[in-house]
This record gives sequence, structure tokens and C-alpha cells, in this order.
Amino acid sequence: MERIHPKYKNPVVVFRYAEGFAEAHPDIWQSFVSKLRASASAMVYNDITECAMYINDGESVEDALSHEYFGCNWPTIPGKDRPYHGTFFRGASRAMLPLFMETVKQYCRESDGFDREAFLQTVYDCLYTTVVRDTLPILPKENKPNSHLLQFYSCFAYDNIENGGLFFERTNLIVPFGGVANVIDIAAAMDYLINEKHLSTAEILAACENDFENNAVIHALCKNAPKLGDGHKLSSYWAKALPETLVRAVKDACRDLPPFLRLRFCIENDTWHMDRGAEYGATPDGRKKGAPIAQNSQPSVGSAKNGITAMLTSLANIPFASFASGALNVTIQPKNFAGEEGLRNLANILAVYFEKGGMQIQLSAVNRELLVEAQQNPDAHRDLMVRVTGYSAVFVEMCKRAQDDLITRNTF
Repeated sequence: MERIHPKYKNPVVVFRYAEGFAEAHPDIWQSFVSKLRASASAMVYNDITECAMYINDGESVEDALSHEYFGCNWPTIPGKDRPYHGTFFRGASRAMLPLFMETVKQYCRESDGFDREAFLQTVYDCLYTTVVRDTLPILPKENKPNSHLLQFYSCFAYDNIENGGLFFERTNLIVPFGGVANVIDIAAAMDYLINEKHLSTAEILAACENDFENNAVIHALCKNAPKLGDGHKLSSYWAKALPETLVRAVKDACRDLPPFLRLRFCIENDTWHMDRGAEYGATPDGRKKGAPIAQNSQPSVGSAKNGITAMLTSLANIPFASFASGALNVTIQPKNFAGEEGLRNLANILAVYFEKGGMQIQLSAVNRELLVEAQQNPDAHRDLMVRVTGYSAVFVEMCKRAQDDLITRNTF
């Protein structure tokens, strides 16, 4: 732990949090958090939820404890399985938003009000039907050598080239719930706008269709609706109920999978949130056409308006024990967590989040003003490192679009 020196090109360190660790080893935990506070390239994964996901899926405790990641998002058990992504939601490109908006429109065609249970049933039905219709037919039916999986080292592992395309006995089907904050925000907004502000579904969808042109009042209501990360009871409800429904729909649709296939739900869209967002229209949460969607498990930009504690409390409502990954970048201003007291506060905040079931955190300690200054005067900040998703990058070497995305992140 003490060998971590947060500075230019320091190696990535993964810390796996175990139940009760912060209380049992406060000095070690605070030492590690001090490295995070100094922007070490370190990721914290939570074995409380991660191992529970594996065990609940029928894996042995030994295999659950041995889990690892291919990259920072795709889970594997060493020597037993491999991640396979690109099968689910192909048309959605690892983002739930297009399919979810179709679900919203279908529900609105059938009802002008908003009933939570009825809406969740529509969500379940639409996703179940989509998986059965579009995904199941293209899944592999048997575990046999596949030339598309041919790898050099696999030939040596199996002593022959014929089996070189089959190195693992099982395949993890990665189910990417990219932009999960957006679908939670949309559900919370519909609930709020219809039941509390008495807007009609037609008014909301028409405003979105027109990208809120000449609809400043509706746009303001959408922007101010409860959102993941704000600690509101409405967004907290949807943070739990909606992912549970989505996971259940996929599991039910895939109940007869061959035994070599495993479902692995991941809250991830990696760094594609800007590209995907550019393809989508406006949405009831107030997001305008072409705006980025939320990245991985992070709240939408600007929604974590009540501080870091409220944000993490809100996120902890997501049933992370059903998910295999969910990267969360958190940016703090060093001055707000300075000194020994600031370190203790930060260590306690992060520990409570993990004890409540939070999945993952990657911390950046940098203020927005410094990023803006570095953007304007790059030669003076050649050593400024920032967290992108599961990795760090030199800020001044990033394109302006990516720099702007980092500058607009929720900062505490």
C-alpha cells in the first residue's frame, strides 16, 4: 500500500473491499484512501456484492472469491470462463436508452396516467419480448471450437490447433446496461411529471419530439425532476425497482440457456457515452437531443446536486448484487477533503457506501478550475493525470470533446 506514489504514469492498483474491512483495519483503509485522495490510479471493487452475484448464480465460494476482470468491466473466473459481449442489445450499442424509450412510448399509447406497477410490467414485457425475439436465436447452441475465437496461446493449451478456438469451458454473456442512470431518471421524471405536476403523456412526448423547442416550462420541469444521485425518495425507488425488473426480464427470457452460457449483467458503456448520446433524441429527464448519456454507473451530469453523501446513498439503492461490474468515477476537490479530518470524512463516506452494497469507485482529486486552465494552457500541465473510466490519461493529450466531458462531471 505504501509503495503507491500517485504521480505521472503510476501503475494501476486494484483494491478489493471485504465486509467490515474499514472498521477492522482503519489505519490501512485510511492509508489507501489517502492515495485515492491524491489521485492514485487505483480502483476499489466491492467483494461484498461481487461475490454475492457469483454465489447467487450458483458458483462455488472458491470460484466467487477468485473472480477477476478482463479490462475493468467484463468478469471472469480464471481458467473457467471468458467474457463475450456484443450479443445483447446490438442495435442499442451497449446502451439501454433506445429500447427504453420505445417502452415508454408503448406505455404512453396505452395510458395517459402513470401507474408504477403497470409501467414496470410494460418494461418487463418489452425487454422479455426483445430478448426472445432478437437475442436467443443468435446465441451459440453448443460449446465447440470456434475459429473466431482462435488464439495463439490456446493452441498450446490444448496441444493442437483444432481446439485452439476453445480455451474456456464456459462463456459469459455480457448484458450491458449502459446509461442506467438515464433510464432511472426517465422513469422518475415520468412519475413526477404526471403524478405530481399533472402533465399528460402526450405533452411530455411532444416536448421531447421537438427537442423542447418552445417548451421552456416543460423542459425546466423535466430538468428539475428527481434523478439518480440526488437522494430523492422517488429516484431512490426507481433506482431499485427498475434494474430489478430489467434483470428479471432477461433472466426469465434466458431461463433455458445451455449450461455453458452464463448471464453477466454489467452497468457499462465504457467511454461510448458521448458517441451514443449523439445518436439519440431528447428524453423526459430533460436531456436534449445529442447530449451525452450517463457513463457506466455514474449519475447524469448535474444530477448529484446534494453532495457526495446524497449521491452515494442514492446509488446504493441499485441492486448491485445482481451485477458484475459498474464503474463509478467520482471527482472531488482536494480543498474539500484536506487534512486529517478531511481524510477521515472521505474514508468514512467511502466505507459506508461499500458496506451498503456500492460496487466500485475510482477517485479523481482535481478541481474544475485546474482542468479549464490546463485546457487553455496545456504546456504548463503536461503531467496532469485524470481518470477516464477504468484507466488514467494525460489530460492535455485528450481531444477537446473528451476534456469538456471531464470538466462537466459531477464534482464534490
